[in-house]
Amino acid sequence: VVMNAGDLPSKISGGESPTTPGMFDNFDRTGIFAVQVNWSDTPVTGLAVKDVWAAKGFSALEANVDLVAATATLGQIANSVIIQTWTAQEGSGATHLKLTANAVDAGEDVTAKLWAKDAEGNSIDAGAVAISQGGVELSLDISDERFDTVSSFGVQFEGIDASQTSATFYIDEVAL
Repeated sequence: VVMNAGDLPSKISGGESPTTPGMFDNFDRTGIFAVQVNWSDTPVTGLAVKDVWAAKGFSALEANVDLVAATATLGQIANSVIIQTWTAQEGSGATHLKLTANAVDAGEDVTAKLWAKDAEGNSIDAGAVAISQGGVELSLDISDERFDTVSSFGVQFEGIDASQTSATFYIDEVAL
């Protein structure tokens, strides 16, 4: 019997799965993540674990966002979608935060930017990376001791087409 380690449930707190050292989440549930548009406090629904696309294994975290409706609700053009967690994580000993991101039906020039905040709320990011067909692997150096506690992290998708009524954003294979 062959089993893909990416399909086994991971342990949320502590950054370890049963078989993959450093695996934070490979999404068999939405867990501690949320989605927002333009950094707004207005919550966005549509976050779910789906098997439509995955970097590895069978599922990924998917945010399906109606950007036209979001623009109307916010009263401003939807120019970014953020998938993130505000739940602090132990980062001591970690050197990199890594994940795979993807976007479908969100526009031709979509980028993904991995970011993290330290315990003081100071943020760093790895810069925007163009999403190619099939997704893009992102990595952020968090080896500095100020990231012994990662207070929050996520992916900001930019370059989106605000005329899309069913834009889909994914993250998968989060490792800390």
